[in-house]
Amino acid sequence: MSYRFLEHSLLDSPEGACAVVYGRGCPLSCKYCYNTSLRDFCFVPGDLIVPEVNEKITALKRWNEATRQYIKTVDYVIFSGGEILCKHENELYSMMHHAQRSGFLTGIFTTGMFPEKIKFLLDNKLINFYHFDYKYYDVMIKQNLEIDNLTMESLKLVWKELLHMTKKSDCIKYFHINTTVMKSVHDEDVLKYMHSRVKNIFPELMKLDISINKFPSSKWGWKLTTLMDQNTLGNLNLNLETYSEKELNQIIENL
Repeated sequence: MSYRFLEHSLLDSPEGACAVVYGRGCPLSCKYCYNTSLRDFCFVPGDLIVPEVNEKITALKRWNEATRQYIKTVDYVIFSGGEILCKHENELYSMMHHAQRSGFLTGIFTTGMFPEKIKFLLDNKLINFYHFDYKYYDVMIKQNLEIDNLTMESLKLVWKELLHMTKKSDCIKYFHINTTVMKSVHDEDVLKYMHSRVKNIFPELMKLDISINKFPSSKWGWKLTTLMDQNTLGNLNLNLETYSEKELNQIIENL
């Protein structure tokens, strides 16, 4: 199974800088897909295998002769894709455990389409920052009605873990949900429906923290992301009109 590696990003973690491990391969077909080059599962020259990824992670700590100690170049190692959960559990464990043992916080960007693997990550305390992509099925060219339900199942698993955490085992630092919004898919009624499902995940919260184009300020929340470019699936004639932040704020007020 193959991977790509980005040494430094300021966009993919809720705090500080991060490196990103991109797992190649995704079975979905989202109309707004930004990482089209990572959709295929086949190995491409320049891809890395797990031991090489772990070497890259190790290299994120560099020896400083002046202070006589190792200095971390990033705070987080984020695992993304493609759909990173398509990778085998043994590979995920190897990379994530190595990142944590090397002193980094870990994060994952996923649809949560494999709840059994989310449970595996939770049981092994491998992730400090969960970032779920809650899509709404009509975003996919090949519609899969079950994806949203699988996402909800994974969200419930993480929230249950959060509720049972103690300060001594505070593994999960952030739990965020993201929806990339398209006017042709996410009209106000759809967003109200999605909001109700997200609220049902957090029944203990008096108010859900909703942000636009930035990570929520609280430990858990829902981020609405507007389309930033048109690097989508092929040369398909798709209606990719997005909302302005002002329009989204008006919708949020009515939720």
